[in-house]
Amino acid sequence: MAARKSSLKDEDRCGQCTKHVGEKDNGIQCELCESWFHTACEGVSDEMYKVVGKNEALHWFCKKCNSNAMKMLKEIGERAKEVDSRIAKLEKDMKVMSGHITKVKDEMMKDMQKLSTEVNEAKSEVDKQLVRNSKEMTELSGKFKEVCEGQESTWNEVVKKEVKLSLNTVSDDIQAVQNTLIETKIQANEQCDKESRRKNIIIYKIPESNKDRQEDRHKEDISFCMQLFNNALQAGVVEEDVVKVFRLGRRAERGASRPLMVQFGSYSPKNIIMESLYKLRGAEQKFSSVAIAHDMTLNEREQCKQLVAEAKELTTSEASGEYIYRVRGLPGQMKITKIRVRS
Repeated sequence: MAARKSSLKDEDRCGQCTKHVGEKDNGIQCELCESWFHTACEGVSDEMYKVVGKNEALHWFCKKCNSNAMKMLKEIGERAKEVDSRIAKLEKDMKVMSGHITKVKDEMMKDMQKLSTEVNEAKSEVDKQLVRNSKEMTELSGKFKEVCEGQESTWNEVVKKEVKLSLNTVSDDIQAVQNTLIETKIQANEQCDKESRRKNIIIYKIPESNKDRQEDRHKEDISFCMQLFNNALQAGVVEEDVVKVFRLGRRAERGASRPLMVQFGSYSPKNIIMESLYKLRGAEQKFSSVAIAHDMTLNEREQCKQLVAEAKELTTSEASGEYIYRVRGLPGQMKITKIRVRS
């Protein structure tokens, strides 16, 4: 509630007429600017003055602050709507990401179950083979005792040969199981690596700052990226969408600028950027030479490298000169595309 005249000081003056507001005057204090006013100067009736004085839940603002308060409330309402919109977007992205994680988890569980089944089947076959070998060796032992009784040296050689063959068979089965385990582990690691890179992009040919402090160089990299995303590509990216920005490799005193890794909190801003790359052709000079690519795993980079080499060979061998060959597509799904040259 607005302060009453019991808290008046000798130096308090009316915010309208600048005259002193005394103990005997009907004075009222604005809760925002904390200035005192004569009720008559602010157009407050005696009845309203009494109501404000008795009700602790009522708040009074002067005419100037009241207009500013309404503007502030409107701005707060707009900010609240904007925050709600961003929260809804984040919740949507989290649901999508949760779905992807669940899918990868399910696929890995299926692979592990399949692998477990294959291992158990292989173990069962090995056990059966050992039982068969043991039975055959017992039978052979009996026959050889009957036929070659007294020829102990010959018998020992035969037994050694049979044991060696059986051990070789078991060793081959175990090696096959180990190879299967290794291949499954490699595939699972590759899938996890792919998932961790899906929200990243790598930007090439961004000039690298010469400032001494790493913090200052980092700020310039972020500033350049935001200008690239919003001025050149018009992707509508805000700083909250970006999780991390850092240079790849060791910083050299001289030489070409290092590639820049940008990690996003969700798939949406990255997808918008990749779909807007065609706008770089018409961008201002400092952006037109920039190249943006997916963050690929080692296997995906090798595949892309091979396809690029094949595309170059096809372009070189194109006799008519009317076509060029380029690599297009998402990581792991890339292919060579034939494109007609514009005349």
